[in-house]
Amino acid sequence: MDREQWAAAWWPRVYRMALALTGREADAEDLAQETLVAALDAAARFRGECAESTWFYSILRRLAMKRRRPAPVAAPAPPRDPALEEALGLLARLPIDQRITAALFYVEDMSVEQIADALGVARATVRWRLFRARQKLRNAFCREGV
Repeated sequence: MDREQWAAAWWPRVYRMALALTGREADAEDLAQETLVAALDAAARFRGECAESTWFYSILRRLAMKRRRPAPVAAPAPPRDPALEEALGLLARLPIDQRITAALFYVEDMSVEQIADALGVARATVRWRLFRARQKLRNAFCREGV
């Protein structure tokens, strides 16, 4: 598989995760592109000690943390599914560590162990972040009647 095919194969997953983190399509496209470029540049250094997806998400996380832009509140335009847009908007309000953890768990369907490996934190930290994210999302859903 050449570099273009490799990048094309990973684009949907990387973009979906970037969208869950940023909440806006334009920012997600920028972050996904930066991630793929960084991954392509670092591909020779990938040792295979972890899953390729774990490696990608660690690059994406590092780049997202570097940006540290305030989380957008508005849903991307044009809205696709109002419920999905509202959920992404609420997810974008979470602190970045909780947002990344929740997105990996709910959007990418990763296990607690996989998330811990990808983020380089303890499993208990992942479970705590998920607990806090759920609390905040539940409260936001109740307040906003979603």
